[in-house]
Amino acid sequence: MRAKHGAWVRVVVPAALLLAAAGATAADEAGDAAPDDGRSIASAQAFLQQMLPGNRYVSTPMAEIHARARNEGVRASFDPLPVIVEADPVEPCVSRLRADASGTWLLLRNPEDYGDATDAPLADLLGGPLIGDPEGMHFGSVRALRRVGTEVRIRLAGNSDDAVLHLDAESTAKRVHDALEYLRLHCDATRATGF
Repeated sequence: MRAKHGAWVRVVVPAALLLAAAGATAADEAGDAAPDDGRSIASAQAFLQQMLPGNRYVSTPMAEIHARARNEGVRASFDPLPVIVEADPVEPCVSRLRADASGTWLLLRNPEDYGDATDAPLADLLGGPLIGDPEGMHFGSVRALRRVGTEVRIRLAGNSDDAVLHLDAESTAKRVHDALEYLRLHCDATRATGF
């Protein structure tokens, strides 16, 4: 009798472990495995939806304007920075990050001649008062992410300039960075390759 029970355990237990592992792998590949700490893609997106509105944002096109001005020897600044008005999840791994630039001005100054300055409404330059992709940002397209004080810098695929979140406190910036890092890792389609 003991031999039969032992044989059953040797066959059934490994099979059950394989099924459990296959289920965990499928959940990991879907990007929403919920480890013991309760984090998930949905909870990270919900956190950003609650924390980001009211903070300030420099979009990638704004960063490109700044870089182009610097390359031409001109100082560029935005005043005031656009205010985030939306960070709503569109679908898993995609959130719509939008900011109101209706009161933002682009200021350009020649450092060689203080009197040589100009300004323009940012909304006119970017084609409207709301900045951000209306389709949403896929967190799997985040290629680099770093926190500097109260700023979180986001480099998206295909861009050489960083979008920047300007947050109200370093502790907020740390939490936002952690949520974005979680989303970057768990929404990356190449994660399933194991590299």
